[in-house]
Amino acid sequence: MSCEVYLTVIRHAESEGNAEKIVQGSREYPLTEHGREQARIASVAARLLYPSYVASSTLSRAYETAEILFGVESVRWVDLVERGAGLWEGVKRTEVSERHPGSLENDNDRPEGYEPLSEVVLRARRSLCQIGEKTAELGDRGAVVCHGAVMRALYNDLTGKETRFSHLEYMVLKYDGESITLKELGTLIPGVSGGIKASQS
Repeated sequence: MSCEVYLTVIRHAESEGNAEKIVQGSREYPLTEHGREQARIASVAARLLYPSYVASSTLSRAYETAEILFGVESVRWVDLVERGAGLWEGVKRTEVSERHPGSLENDNDRPEGYEPLSEVVLRARRSLCQIGEKTAELGDRGAVVCHGAVMRALYNDLTGKETRFSHLEYMVLKYDGESITLKELGTLIPGVSGGIKASQS
C-alpha cells in the first residue's frame, strides 16, 4: 500500500513507578495524579495534531495518557509495551545501582530475562508499520503513546545516536508504506524547548 503518514510517538506521563524510582519494565504501574495533570496540560497541544488514529501500549500508564491527551479510547498494541527488565522489574533503581554499579547505563550488563534491544526494535518497528497502514486508511496523521525505553531504542536504531525521552516528549516519524524516518523531536509540555508543531511537512 502506497501511503505517507506522520506518526507522533509520545512517552506517557508520570507513573507511580516513575515517582517511586522503580525499574518498571513491562509491569503495570498506573499514572500518578501529577501524571494525570501533566497529560491534561499537554492535551491542549496534543489535540492540534488531529490524529485520525490513536494507538498505545497495553499498559495503563500509556493508554490512560492517550485517553487524556486525545479524548478518545486508544487502540492498544501489545508490541508497544515497555522493554522487559527481567529480574530488575519492581526493584528500586537505587538498589540496582548499589548491587550492580554502572549496570543501569550499560546495555551489555543486564540480568536474566532482560529483553534484548534488537527484539524491542523489531516489535516496535513492526507495530508502527501496521499502525501507519491503519492510519493511512483514515487520514495522514496518527498518534502513539508508549514508553521511554521503546522510544530510545527506536531513536538509536533510526539515527545511531543515544537520547532519553522525558514524560510527554515525542518524536514524529514519517511512514511511507515501506520505511520509517525521523522528522522531528519535541515536547507537549508548554514552556519547554521543542514544542509541538501543527505542521509536520
